[in-house]
Amino acid sequence: MPAQPVLISVTRDGKKIPAVAQVTKMGFVFVLDRLTGKPLFPVEERPVPKSEVPGENAWPTQPFPLKPPPLVRQDFAEQDITDVTPESHKYCVAFFVRCAAEDIHSIQSGPYFSCPCTLGGGNWSGASFDPKAGYLFVNANELGAIGALEPQPNGSPENTGVTASKANMRLLG
Repeated sequence: MPAQPVLISVTRDGKKIPAVAQVTKMGFVFVLDRLTGKPLFPVEERPVPKSEVPGENAWPTQPFPLKPPPLVRQDFAEQDITDVTPESHKYCVAFFVRCAAEDIHSIQSGPYFSCPCTLGGGNWSGASFDPKAGYLFVNANELGAIGALEPQPNGSPENTGVTASKANMRLLG
């Protein structure tokens, strides 16, 4: 989680329910009953791609809140690529095709594109709640990134690590 949860109140059938709102790096907001921990809006478990990280056994599903809607885009497709010039479009499409990830939970062994990325969605600034207006305010980023998994030196605590800057330089160079 990028930030602390925020204490809020949700009104249902004229009754105020003490709740907590938790923003995520994926741009989701989970709203939970503060007393029971149960979601106040539907959450469904969805299958996600299997991790390609050597030695990692990721869970096969992840929770997705059905309300409120995501704060930022959850994907990026070829039609979203710039067409400022035909040359830039052609280069960016070729680059994107090499890096496209299956979904927002994918980290693949080669270069990958992630949207939102580690700097996307809700961030360290978290959220704030105006109890009089009943609004939750979130500073969210709609930012994508390119990364790659690279083997780590012998003796490292992890077998692989994600490197964004090296991958960007190598792929762009």
